[in-house]
Amino acid sequence: LVEMGFNRQPVVEQLGDFAVRGGIIDIFPATMAEPLRIEFFGDEIESIRTFSVLTQRSLGRLKEIEILPLREFPVDMGMVELVSAELPQEQAIALHDALGPAGLFDGLEFFSHLFESRKGSLFDYLPDDAIIIRDDPNLITEELEDSLEKAKQRYEERGDYPFGKPEEIYIDYPRIRESL
Repeated sequence: LVEMGFNRQPVVEQLGDFAVRGGIIDIFPATMAEPLRIEFFGDEIESIRTFSVLTQRSLGRLKEIEILPLREFPVDMGMVELVSAELPQEQAIALHDALGPAGLFDGLEFFSHLFESRKGSLFDYLPDDAIIIRDDPNLITEELEDSLEKAKQRYEERGDYPFGKPEEIYIDYPRIRESL
């Protein structure tokens, strides 16, 4: 669960938290309005219920669930070690310091260029004959250009920190336009 982006906590209080108590795992996935309580008997799931964050009491039963990662890509410390070996020493130290003992931190996606050589997008998952409707193409273009400009400014302000250049992390607008 940690590699999927969830944070282990004593009690589940917000999206992305999980807690373990004996044979019970509480987890709050992004796809659910309420958190889940999964009861185990040994290795088998005995029950899946939703519960209230405020009262911690069960609300209803579910037959099945799908828990999706909270992060764009999974990261484990083995991957971090491989990437660190390729970085200049000062950047490898900065990466380890940022990760901390849990191996995760908010904004980890900005290091994605170190873990994956190819930038993916929604278009990779759409069939070739998919129909895409753009309500306001000019607004989309402006928003994309504005977002990329802000990313470039943030990168320049950070200096030598091992975040990737915006063009290493984000897909450029010509590629997006080509996909449309």
